[in-house]
Amino acid sequence: MQASMAGQTLFVLASSFVKMSILVSYFRVAPQKSTFRKLVWVTLSIVVAAFLTFLIALWLQCIPISSYWTLLAGDGDCIAEGPPLVTQTVVNVVTDFMIYALPIPTLFSLSLPMIQRVGLVVLFSVGGVIVVAGSFRAYWVHYVLYETYDATWYGYEIWLWTAIETNVGVICGCIPALKPLLFPSRARANGSKYANGSTHSRRKEKVTPVLDQVEMDTRKLTETDSRPGTATAHVHVSHGLRPMSGATDKSRLDYDIEQQKTYMY
Repeated sequence: MQASMAGQTLFVLASSFVKMSILVSYFRVAPQKSTFRKLVWVTLSIVVAAFLTFLIALWLQCIPISSYWTLLAGDGDCIAEGPPLVTQTVVNVVTDFMIYALPIPTLFSLSLPMIQRVGLVVLFSVGGVIVVAGSFRAYWVHYVLYETYDATWYGYEIWLWTAIETNVGVICGCIPALKPLLFPSRARANGSKYANGSTHSRRKEKVTPVLDQVEMDTRKLTETDSRPGTATAHVHVSHGLRPMSGATDKSRLDYDIEQQKTYMY
C-alpha cells in the first residue's frame, strides 16, 4: 500500500506536468485571440484544477495518512478509495483526448508539402497512444477495485498501462525536438546554410571596415596631393593626429603608405 501511494502520487505529478508542458508549447503556435488559444487556456485550467484536486484527495483520503497502509487501522479513518480514483482516471482520459485533438484542425489548415504534412500527422498520432493507454488504465483500475478480490495479482496491469501512458506522454512533449531525427537531410541542409551564412557574415563584418578605412585614407591622400596649395592646410588640420617626421609631403606620404599596410595585414 505504501508503494501504491507513492506510485499514485508520482503518476499524478508526472501526468499533470507533462500535460501542462504540452499545453504551454501550444501557445507558441496559437494566434492571439483565436479560438484555438482560448481552448488551450480552458484545457490548461482543467488540468491544473484536476491536478490540485486529485493530489489533495489522494493524501487526505486517510487521516492520518498512515492509516492507508496500516492493516489494523480503524474503519473510520479513510474514505472509500474507489470513487475518487475512478473519477481521476476518467478525467485523465478526457484531458488526454482534449490535448490530442486540439491541434488537429490547425494541423490540417497548414500550407505544407505533403511529406511534411504526413510527418506531422505521424508525430501527433503518437498522442493517440496516450489516450489508448489511459483507457486501458481506467478499465483495470475499475476491475481491480470492483471486480476482483486479488488486487496484488491484477494490479500489475495498472502499473503497466501507467508506465506506458506516462513515458509516451514525455515523448509527446519532446516531439518538436524529434524533427531533426525524422528529417535528417533537411536538418543538415539548414545547418549548412546557417553555418555558411554566419561565417560569411563574420568575414564581411571583419573585412569591410578595414577596406573602408584604407579607401578613406587613400582618398584623403589623393585629394591632398592633387590640389596644389592645400598641403599646408592639410598639415595644419592633421596636426596632433599623425606623427610627422618633417613638414614635407614626402614624409606624410610615407606615413600613409605604412598606415595602409598596417590595415591590410
